[in-house]
Amino acid sequence: MDLAKFLTDALTEIEQKNLFRRLPELQNIDAGFSRNTYLGNHFGASGSRLISGNHRLYARLEKELSLWKKTAAALIYPTGYMTNLGVISALMNKGDLIILDKLCHASLIDGARLAQADIRVFKHNNSASLEKILRQSRNYKKILVVTESIFSMDGDRTPLLELTTLRRQYGFWLLVDEAHAVGVFGERGEGLAGQLGVNQDIDIQIGTFSKAFDGLGGYVCGSRLLIDYLVNRSRAFIYTTALPQIILQKNLANLKKVQSKKRREKLWKNIACFGARLGVKANSAIIPLLIGDEQKTLALAEKLRDSGFIIPAIRYPTVPRGQARLRLTLSAEQTKRQMDKLLKIILKALK
Repeated sequence: MDLAKFLTDALTEIEQKNLFRRLPELQNIDAGFSRNTYLGNHFGASGSRLISGNHRLYARLEKELSLWKKTAAALIYPTGYMTNLGVISALMNKGDLIILDKLCHASLIDGARLAQADIRVFKHNNSASLEKILRQSRNYKKILVVTESIFSMDGDRTPLLELTTLRRQYGFWLLVDEAHAVGVFGERGEGLAGQLGVNQDIDIQIGTFSKAFDGLGGYVCGSRLLIDYLVNRSRAFIYTTALPQIILQKNLANLKKVQSKKRREKLWKNIACFGARLGVKANSAIIPLLIGDEQKTLALAEKLRDSGFIIPAIRYPTVPRGQARLRLTLSAEQTKRQMDKLLKIILKALK
């Protein structure tokens, strides 16, 4: 089913029932009698965006996000986790099909489960495995394929060009979570989709302010129809308190920092240097140091902690059994001295 037609039909039905919700314009309006600040404190938004929490900074930030991601519109959620839960469960239902990459983040899996749709899983970053499932699923009217552009535990890239080709061929809806690509890829840090020039071939782009932005919140970018639909149907958006103004201000300010080419060049210099010294090909800012054995991984993590490095052991169920690891993340602010010290400890421990 065509996504635009589905959204148009759904919104038309909502309007015909006089249930269409629009985000209120709250400037110069006293919303004091609709807030939940029972004791008179005013730090937070104190209400959902559809009631009293839709500060004008939301509109400004959402406009900037959509321009940055080259989409028609955007919508902000309180967290990245709630974004994935809210978007997937609003779009899909019983009788629909959601196909996920095997290594998708827990929030994407939970969103699929909440939707109560049928769920299939394709082999990690394997477009042939995905196509096999698609060929077997032609009886479904609505199919959503879900993946990450950069995977959180392995730091590897999805074959995004292959997925967008399959989308054109099979007509499914494509959702890409760019949480770990934003700030790292793209001319303006807009992510892997932007770097590859396939923004228009992705129906739903998810992101978060809690990674490269160093802030709080999540967002979805897509068509105006998609955003209007989510405002009216996404329970994780409708029934939650809005973000405080101070958080919105920080996210807005950091959007400019995320686009800094100078910071990104420094980051990639660190990635290349660190990866080469460690003897691995680094594809992103995430470099997994696979140990395998849980006890050995814990021991190395403790040794690093004693030396001043907090790099926790990642174990089951976050990763499969027998694939325990240290998840190293690089940034533009790390110095050569810091990296040399860390590498010395790791390389000595791995001998």
